[in-house]
Amino acid sequence: MKNFVRNLQNSDPILREKLIEKIKVINNILVESFVIHMRNIINFLYQHGKRDDVTARDFVIDPNKWEEQRGKLKDFKLLKLLNDAKTRADKEIAHLTWKRIDGAPPEKEWPFYEIAQAIKEKLKIFAENADKNKLHEDVRNFVNSLS
Repeated sequence: MKNFVRNLQNSDPILREKLIEKIKVINNILVESFVIHMRNIINFLYQHGKRDDVTARDFVIDPNKWEEQRGKLKDFKLLKLLNDAKTRADKEIAHLTWKRIDGAPPEKEWPFYEIAQAIKEKLKIFAENADKNKLHEDVRNFVNSLS
């Protein structure tokens, strides 16, 4: 990486500008991919869904116990992080709104690690509550292997 940055700094200014633009595009693609998948997982874990939506409630033995253990999306700091992330995903990625953050201010940064940790915690609670006849063992093992 150091060599790449050094070469970029010493390269032709036009080439450097083109590379920087491509890196920005790739970064946006990665951010949007993460956010859309994060939004889908949050919806899976917290929404009741429409008739044809698949949600965690479809897999758990006792939906009330599951909802109590997983907590409400607006409660607690960790859940607030997920709730805020979902709201941002709705406003900045999934829908065209006036609330999109333009440019690259610090508040536009996504706390990827913290969001992933919060989702991992809720997925583990989901796997614990899931009916063994409904959630494939490979999925349960994968969720439990997340560190």
